[in-house]
Amino acid sequence: QLNGDSYYQPRTIITGETVQFRAEPADGWYFNGWTGDLISSDTVVQMTVDTDLLIVVHFRKSGRGLENAVVGPNPFRPHDGRAATGEGYVIFEFNSIDPGPYDIELYTITGTRVFSTRAQSDPYHWDGRANSGHMVSSGYYIYRIEERSTGDIKTGKLAIIR
Repeated sequence: QLNGDSYYQPRTIITGETVQFRAEPADGWYFNGWTGDLISSDTVVQMTVDTDLLIVVHFRKSGRGLENAVVGPNPFRPHDGRAATGEGYVIFEFNSIDPGPYDIELYTITGTRVFSTRAQSDPYHWDGRANSGHMVSSGYYIYRIEERSTGDIKTGKLAIIR
């Protein structure tokens, strides 16, 4: 068993023995995968050992996550000519030291997803269009941002006024 702040000493394993490897991140860390003779993104893996192996578990120190992410302007008034309420787009500014990518989803208050994308960079500019290509209607929307490499999630409300 390994965690983000300790080292597991090697032990002798009998050929043919089934071994379970478990990675448990310590506070402030997250699991980032196995490499070497075991390639996996699962935190728990089991394998039968029939030869010498080199297995490396990777942990990364968590960044600020999405706690400092900003979505605005809010309310968003598309094309009203004022910078304070949006000059044609909403900015999703992640402010995270984690590399992304970031999944952005926008839902109506009844739970219908109207927009989704995978942003590869920070910030992301959204023009107010649903995935269908039409401008979304006035109303309240719920946004959900997920930082893919850490699993950090932030949700919030966004008002759109036409």
